[in-house]
Amino acid sequence: MARRTTQTAAQPQPACRGYSWSLFYGSDDESKDRAAAREATAKRLCARCPMRQACLDEELARKPFDQHGVRGAMTADERRAEIARRAVANQT
Repeated sequence: MARRTTQTAAQPQPACRGYSWSLFYGSDDESKDRAAAREATAKRLCARCPMRQACLDEELARKPFDQHGVRGAMTADERRAEIARRAVANQT
């Protein structure tokens, strides 16, 4: 039987905890200006998160990664570019 662990104050908590996923994913009918503002807010929240790098690494390791939203302070386009950058770096 698996043991359940409990969260303690010493364990880092994600900065996004308690926020609506709509902050990170938006909606299909969202204007470009509204999407840009929402993404900037989400990225600022991620930037101060103690789990940002772990979140980003987990997302980049997913096959395929999420094609939408902000994860680890990066948009889907930024994550695509990061995957390409890492692929080039691994070839050298």
